[in-house]
Amino acid sequence: MPCKTCGEILLIGKNSDDTALWCPKCNGIEVLDRSKMIKLSAEQLKKASDDKNKLFIKYDKKSIIGSLCATLEAVSMDQKNFRHICSTSYGIKDVLKKKAEAFGSKKMLYTELQQLIQIYDFEFQEMYVNHSLINDGYVVGVIIPPDKISEYAMNQYHLQKKTEEPVGRFTEDWNFNRLIATRYGLYSQNDLLKQNGPKQWSPKSIDNNELNRINYLFQFTAGTSKLSKDLKLNVDMVDELKQLSDDLFYLFVPDFIGELSGTIHATKKSEIIESLSKAVSNPGEIYDRIVNVEFPLIIEIEDICFVLPNTCTFYRRLLYSKKYENELNQEKNIWGTRFEELVFKTVELFGYDVINPLDNKQLLNFIIEDQNDKINNKAKSFELDVAGFKDDCSVIVECKHWDIGSGFFKRRSIEKRKKELQAELKKFQHKIDLIKSDDKFNFLIKDKSLNAFLVTLHPEPIEQYGDIKVVPFNQFSSGEPEFSSYEKTELKMKKETVFAQRNYKNGKSVIGIDFTKMVLNPYGINHFRIEPENELKSYVYVGDGIVYSFDHDELVIDTPCSMSVIVDLIPEDFGYLKSRKIKKNCKVRYQIYTTDPLLATYYLRFITRV
Repeated sequence: MPCKTCGEILLIGKNSDDTALWCPKCNGIEVLDRSKMIKLSAEQLKKASDDKNKLFIKYDKKSIIGSLCATLEAVSMDQKNFRHICSTSYGIKDVLKKKAEAFGSKKMLYTELQQLIQIYDFEFQEMYVNHSLINDGYVVGVIIPPDKISEYAMNQYHLQKKTEEPVGRFTEDWNFNRLIATRYGLYSQNDLLKQNGPKQWSPKSIDNNELNRINYLFQFTAGTSKLSKDLKLNVDMVDELKQLSDDLFYLFVPDFIGELSGTIHATKKSEIIESLSKAVSNPGEIYDRIVNVEFPLIIEIEDICFVLPNTCTFYRRLLYSKKYENELNQEKNIWGTRFEELVFKTVELFGYDVINPLDNKQLLNFIIEDQNDKINNKAKSFELDVAGFKDDCSVIVECKHWDIGSGFFKRRSIEKRKKELQAELKKFQHKIDLIKSDDKFNFLIKDKSLNAFLVTLHPEPIEQYGDIKVVPFNQFSSGEPEFSSYEKTELKMKKETVFAQRNYKNGKSVIGIDFTKMVLNPYGINHFRIEPENELKSYVYVGDGIVYSFDHDELVIDTPCSMSVIVDLIPEDFGYLKSRKIKKNCKVRYQIYTTDPLLATYYLRFITRV
């Protein structure tokens, strides 16, 4: 997205807000060209290499390997910091390649180990992630002057710097790829599936969700490194690795106090062979294969071996994600249909009639025909995802459950992405033209304005194509976001802001704007949405209704248009509801919120009897 003022590409992130968009040119901030960024990176890598060698020359190779293996075991056991897993794995392999004369004789100390881990974390990120982002134009370097550091700093380290230095910033072009996935909880499909969908859906158990999570996290962090290159080749070793981790788990003793660390005990090759022989008839051959895997699962150094049972478990899960890749892809296709159902339900909640009056069927995945394009005298047919209509307007929606993709560091260019998107939009436009020329769909077009949307999981590089709007689901609003014809009426608010307080656990309280006391409209408003400050803030909804029920975990309110709003309750809500004298069948004005409009999971903020 270019700057509207100067046409330069916008950058993301300032003042610790990773959603803020800003133009460096308009704000007087220098942008470094790509070659200078790579040169600066090379200088930093050279310094990191020198710092490494200073540590190597002091400490024993076996001690360094053992310390890094213990660290990797701890983070693999935790399985929260995939970047740490990747960079530490890279570090172990790097140390193994060094010649013996590069090392000293002392035992590795904890403080120096932490220094070495930080060096490897920087090296790995810089070489296998950042260089690719810079070369592809998704990250640019900027030099922030001292007087603007407080405004553009993204963390405490940068905030405390008093001198200007080059820093990297994502470009807006990166939005439809990795950055958006990070903003929306790593992987929007994962967010969409993990709760089995909104409560309006029939719950369906989600298989393979954890494999999806691991697969995507690993792709983000492994970058262009070799860590993922042999996964498909090693899927046949799942059982052997399980045997190893089950038999030899005792070789790593975690320290559950303080930092992620522990003690790893060395073993002999014969003990490993004995364990593998329980699972296979060729344990020696399997042993050699495991030793040569890019991930450090078995480390040979001098006359001893380190076996990493937790790392074997982690690697085995990566293998599962490859072994069942086809099944995972099939599941994604199934959930494409569920995404269409979610959009269909949303259109219905917006107050549109979603039933075809001619055949009484839902306007979901319905067929239209092109009578001018026939094969063997049979008209070519097309499927339209979702449609709805009111007295004076209609909405037609094409749903694209496009994933952010795999192989993040084999990305397609922005221009190629635009061409693919334009091709899909052209097809959608053809379907709209067919609707307009088919008398069977007069109920959608006659004497009505027609709104067309292509709704996706993520923001795309095209926002408008003719009369078609391209929007991610969390921005989808087919007209005013309300249930019924009331959407044409504006909310009337008090001039002064009304604040209220809610008390929570441990003496904590939240003070917020109470819209239930600010809205002056009479009873009858329908689920009015108040926009957040940015997409990471909560969406607030205000509406009226009658309490249908509330129990130990949810409050159900029937709205004037006969649709139910389901609110998830927390323990503190029950005392609050009692204090507000909220009972079954009473009329209320509610204020609810959600941080995830994709799932439509609502929580209670304030409520008032009407």
